[in-house]
Amino acid sequence: MDRVLAVLLSLWALLGLLPVGAWTGVTDGAYYGAAWTRSAAALLVVVLLTVLALLLGRERVAASVRAGLARALAPSPRRFLAAVGVLAAVEAAAVAWWHFGRMPPVIDAWVQYFQARLLLSGEWVAPPPPLPAHFETLFAPVTPHGWFGQYPPIHPMLLALGLAVGAPWLVTPLLAAALPAAVHALARSAGLDERTARLAAVLVLASPFVVAIDASAMNHLPTALAVTAGLAALPAVAAGRARAGAVLGAAVGLGLGLRPLDALALALVAVPSAVAALRARGGIATVVAGAAAATVALLPTLVYNRATTGSPLTFTYALVQGTLLGLERDVPWGSTLTLARAVGLTAIDAHQTNVYLLEWPLPVTLLAAAGCWFAAGRTRLLAGYVLTLVAGLFFYFHRDTLFGPRLVFSAVPALVVLVAAGVVGLADRRRAFPGTRLALGDVATVAVATMAIVATIGLAPARLASHATRGTAIALHPEEDARHAGIDRALIFVPDGLGSRLIVRMWARGVPMARSTRYYKRADACRLGDELARLAPGPDAEGRLAAALADASPGRRVPGASPDALLRLPDDRKLTPRCAAELARDRAGMLQFAPYLYLNAPALDGPIVWARELGAEDTALARRYPDRPVYRYRGPQRDGTSPFVRLAERGEAFAADAAPAQLPK
Repeated sequence: MDRVLAVLLSLWALLGLLPVGAWTGVTDGAYYGAAWTRSAAALLVVVLLTVLALLLGRERVAASVRAGLARALAPSPRRFLAAVGVLAAVEAAAVAWWHFGRMPPVIDAWVQYFQARLLLSGEWVAPPPPLPAHFETLFAPVTPHGWFGQYPPIHPMLLALGLAVGAPWLVTPLLAAALPAAVHALARSAGLDERTARLAAVLVLASPFVVAIDASAMNHLPTALAVTAGLAALPAVAAGRARAGAVLGAAVGLGLGLRPLDALALALVAVPSAVAALRARGGIATVVAGAAAATVALLPTLVYNRATTGSPLTFTYALVQGTLLGLERDVPWGSTLTLARAVGLTAIDAHQTNVYLLEWPLPVTLLAAAGCWFAAGRTRLLAGYVLTLVAGLFFYFHRDTLFGPRLVFSAVPALVVLVAAGVVGLADRRRAFPGTRLALGDVATVAVATMAIVATIGLAPARLASHATRGTAIALHPEEDARHAGIDRALIFVPDGLGSRLIVRMWARGVPMARSTRYYKRADACRLGDELARLAPGPDAEGRLAAALADASPGRRVPGASPDALLRLPDDRKLTPRCAAELARDRAGMLQFAPYLYLNAPALDGPIVWARELGAEDTALARRYPDRPVYRYRGPQRDGTSPFVRLAERGEAFAADAAPAQLPK
């Protein structure tokens, strides 16, 4: 079994080394070429520095590196883990502050902030907003059960603690302090020695992928902690220890309330250990403890499911997006998952792991496979979880590159332990390196140390900087700006872009959230906007919109026409008056509303109500708050003027003749 797992992990690594994504049409060759060019340049630097060091210092260089590593083993495990835990938290907090501006950089976390606000109000769901288009956001639908976020509740519960003290952005950086210790425990539970365990913990600190996720306020980090705790408990579960069974059960239960697919992968990997427990002394107590802990940990998710979907066993994902796993299924966005596409996406997961995990110019997935070979019999559970999660994601239609392959993040602790085992295994090779008196392990030790230094100093900071969102439209703090401006009671419109306005208008007319993207892609923004203006709400609205767009063209991008570079406009460049006015609105100033939804009280009765600016529809919303002044928020201004503009007329709109009727060539 150990060899089979090592072979399978090697095959996954091989998929990452070949341009399988390009062969299957998932991406193009340039995607691989850019990464390979960067890696080749870094590898050349590493090779030159390694050769230079070995020529000048010979055996002394390797001895010095080994001595330095030995000093890292000198502190007690408790002191070592405390130190790396503090460093992990400081790293993540620094990135969250400096690069992300104390705001989550992705919509998943924005919606979970909204869910956290709901929980602080004492409710699972909010009442539907009076005019949903002004407030509804992707992944936060308005349904017959109420208004809520589509994500399971455990991570929003954690964010609610941070929101209660005014610092939700610090929740995941503080959780990051536990990750090195969890990785260390995972390695030790697998029977690996202390140096391997400590190296794995240090690799967590050296990974820009890990640091960015730790700083992002997303649910990947608590999921990884739960999975790692569950995997570390498995050897003791197999031995029939009830406490370990409770840890495993809690990990699975919490995981189902975080990222269900990852929790299911953990449960599958745990099956052999549970079977072994039944044969061991005290095995029944172990299984009972696990089942009880899983039930208790899962209870909040079951209650949340019932409140949002009407059934404890129906997750909000399924209600909002439909079934997301399986080949040839209808998908809410992107391309249908064919067998070829599934292979390509799986290969890209491996490729991105090589690129983003440590920024090393050598493929870390191969080092992980080497760790399986060198530590055969001790890494079965780790490799098993990595491969089980990869196999589950094979049937998932979506991927994105958010700081790296974020969907495999819960496997990162297992991967870094395998990589550490591979590095230590290479360092222990005593066979002579051809043509020298140096041992193969000495050369490998110096090369890996050099590679780690080059990546940590030269590559990782640049990668983290490339993720920066500070100062952009998604990393502002309008609540702080309002306080500084002395605004304590108002209706404030946030000028969202035309693309978002079209999407929410579709939802308001009855087009399901999961299928709105296909109509947005089918027609240019002008054609879609004009058809929506004529479309009456109703249960058959989707069918009528589909018929109206049957002959529509997707249009083309026109640089300079809108701040949204992805917006598609008519092929003939002719604009209707309505579309010209919409584009003029965007050019006058465009932000995003979704990041700031969470600033609202769930019942929209707080001192300040933040709403998406739509145009003519704004008047109806303003009439619902007759006792409040109305402002437009335009973000911090370079000239120092106020970021708020008082609207003399409620729902002030741009005139249709404020823009030319035809786009420039």
